[in-house]
Order: sequence, then structure tokens, then C-alpha cells
Amino acid sequence: MKMVAASDNMKSRGQDLLVLLLFPVFFILHESNRYPGLVPAGVQLKLLATYALVVLIMYLVALVIMNDRVKAFLTSICLILFYFFFGSYHDVARDVFTGSRLSSYSVVLPFWLFLLSISILLIRFSRRSFGRLHIFAKMLLAVLVLLETVILLAGLLSGGWKKNFLALEFPVNKTVMVADSLKPDIFYVVFDEHTSTRVLREQFGYDNSSLDAALRANGFYVAEQSTSNYNFTPFSLASTFSMDLLKLPA
Repeated sequence: MKMVAASDNMKSRGQDLLVLLLFPVFFILHESNRYPGLVPAGVQLKLLATYALVVLIMYLVALVIMNDRVKAFLTSICLILFYFFFGSYHDVARDVFTGSRLSSYSVVLPFWLFLLSISILLIRFSRRSFGRLHIFAKMLLAVLVLLETVILLAGLLSGGWKKNFLALEFPVNKTVMVADSLKPDIFYVVFDEHTSTRVLREQFGYDNSSLDAALRANGFYVAEQSTSNYNFTPFSLASTFSMDLLKLPA
């Protein structure tokens, strides 16, 4: 009887793990639908394998901590939510609390870690079985994956992803000469949200000079005292290429 019970328990844990692995599938499908055609299939598969490994490690750790199948499942959910959605929450916080310390990592990260710790402790020491919550979480994950799959199939069948020019392969005829073909190509490199070497050194104590040296060694000019016209990348780049500030509505 003990062997049968142990076998059933292992089977149930395996089923829970398969459900948890729907999280990486949902995340990949969601990003594919959000940016159709932009991420190569090979990259998506590598990301899926990496995320699946992370989820597996989280579940094994949760099993050790909880020693209860349902509680381990719910603890894994908490860890996965933190892993996959902390970045999205931080982006929202920066939009809502622009320029405020409430959007800084020194506030947001401890806040999330506090919520994560409280959630895990409540699950660990609660006397509840969490049976209904366990079933609800499994059903919700299945529904989310199903919805993203339907959206993906609808996009593929309608050909809507082809509207994204970056998803297409354009034939390039290198034999065609244009008037300024003999002039040198210009590569304008912008490290989005990456501050200057000077600021990294003065404010964070980090030496980033090797990157500047590598760029200079390859013939690049590094603007050491550059500043941005806007704190929004599309506006900043648009004003740079227009060589003027944007005429935004008041």
C-alpha cells in the first residue's frame, strides 16, 4: 500500500510540474503574439528550455521547503510570478512614479521580496489545504495558454504578422551602385538605458572603460558628455535624427 501511495504521490507531483511548465509556454506565446515575427524560432526554443529549467529548479526547491505537494505548487507559483513579472511591474512603476524613488530598484525590489516572503510564509504555516486554489491555478494556466495559442494561430492564418517588416527577408542586390556609395557607412550606436562611462564610474563605482576602448579601437567616436533630449527612447532618437526638438502638443 505504501508503494502504491508513493507512486500516486510521484504521479501527482509530475502532473503539477507539467502544469507549472505551462508558465514558460505562456510567456513565450505571449511575447510571440506581442512581437509577431521578430523573435526567431531558435531563440524562442532556447528561451523556453531555459525558463523550463528555472521552473523545474523552483519546484524542486519548493518541495524541499514545503514537503507538501499542493503547498509546493503554490510556492512555485509565487516564485514564478516574481521571476517572470518583476520586470513588467518595474516598468509600470517607472511610468506611474516617473522620477520618484518609488520606481527605483532600492524600493521596488525590497517591496517585491517582502511580498514574496510573506506569501511563502503564509503558505508554509497555514493549516489550510489550499485544494480549491490549487485547482483554480491549474485551470487558469491552461486557459491562458489556450488563449495565447488561439491568438497565435489567428495571426498566422490571417497573415497579420507579415505587416511587421522586420519579420520579412528582403533580397539585397549588392551590385547596385548609388550616388554616395563610395562614402563611408555611418553606424550610430545607442545603448538604450545604458548610462555613460563617466556616470557609471562616479555614481556606481563601476569601470566601463573597456567598452569605450573597444569601440575606439574599431574606429568609433565615443561621445563622453552626451545627454538625452527626452527620457523616452522614440522621442530621443527622433529628435536626434531630426537635429531639432520635437514639436509636441502643449
